[in-house]
Amino acid sequence: MILGKKIQTHVPFDTVLDMKTYLAPGQASPQTMELIGIISHQDTKEQGHYVTITKRGNEWISHNDAKVTQATLTQLHQTQAYIMIYRKMDHNGVTGANGPRDSIMVGQQFTVKKFNL
Repeated sequence: MILGKKIQTHVPFDTVLDMKTYLAPGQASPQTMELIGIISHQDTKEQGHYVTITKRGNEWISHNDAKVTQATLTQLHQTQAYIMIYRKMDHNGVTGANGPRDSIMVGQQFTVKKFNL
């Protein structure tokens, strides 16, 4: 928020991040991160709710209260992301330490609390 107002500006983002430019010179291995989830807040700063889009295999799934639907890459990139969750990829482009797996957020309930500081 800026001066008590919710920012409504869409910020473009990538589904894969190359962290090489952010590492100290001489870092042993390049770091690549893959987007596995987005949390967005809908409505105003006074009211609304959080919606998630998570990656499951090669598909994107939207979780909006009890409504769970498949999302497209276009829908994903049109989302006003509040929080983006990335996972490290290995040298072969596989996410996670033990190869590909479903997002850890899928099927789990969680609570997001908003604190006014």
